Amino acid sequence: MDERLLQIREHTDENYRPVVSFGAWRVAVLNTHARFRRENITQLERHLLTDETFTLLKGEAALYIGDGGPDSAGTVALVPLEPCKVYNVRRGVWHAIETGEDTSVLITENDDTSVDNSPKLPIAPGILPRWARGPKDGRP
Repeated sequence: MDERLLQIREHTDENYRPVVSFGAWRVAVLNTHARFRRENITQLERHLLTDETFTLLKGEAALYIGDGGPDSAGTVALVPLEPCKVYNVRRGVWHAIETGEDTSVLITENDDTSVDNSPKLPIAPGILPRWARGPKDGRP
């Protein structure tokens, strides 16, 4: 197919990778990676210029959402993702994502989202609520 008519992109390796960008937005795929395991989550982030959507394509994933202000995560809630539902994390909200094995999540955000406009907040994994996982995943 002529790419001037249709672009077809995929990401099958680990981690996060933008796959399509246009104008002010980008679409990325986040696949299972060690950095998205609960014991490796050491920070929350928030985006100052954009909302960010998460859509579970396969596997298991959960969002950690903090209700705090600029310098505090506040109370952190756990939100398990359901397949094919769009979860829109509003601009300025502290968040992180945890993934299970063989997981893919579609992410949409502003194309100019970067470390310059996405502050990080160091946290201890112990402040994160425990995720009661499905029977497919034997991890505690």
